[in-house]
Amino acid sequence: MNEIDFNKLFNDSYEYIQNHSDEFYDCFYQHFIESSPKIGEKFTGVNLENQKLMLQQAISHTIGFFVTKTASPYILNIAKQHQNLGVSDEMYELFMTSLIFTLEKQYPHYTAECGLAWRIFMSPALELMKHINDV
Repeated sequence: MNEIDFNKLFNDSYEYIQNHSDEFYDCFYQHFIESSPKIGEKFTGVNLENQKLMLQQAISHTIGFFVTKTASPYILNIAKQHQNLGVSDEMYELFMTSLIFTLEKQYPHYTAECGLAWRIFMSPALELMKHINDV
């Protein structure tokens, strides 16, 4: 088996998303909201334009958390907010599945390795969010 450069796979696809953010996040939220009635309920009455901007910022902080393993006040705040909203482990998995689905649909150079790169990069922040009440 050859070496896999997950940094390059993630960075290249993230750059693509940044350059096509409107289409990407529109597609993501459509799929995510439709992925479960519970998810749909959470987004009833939510301004999706604001939500897209917040997700872009959250992903940026998630990357920083992956690199430094230092939880910024922003990441800690988001984790607490999601706990207060009753976001379950299942919902985090639906989030990740929807993100990978959208990446596969939107990113022309998508591969399974690219999807795994996103899981690797997002995992530390998602674990923090799931377990913030443990600390």
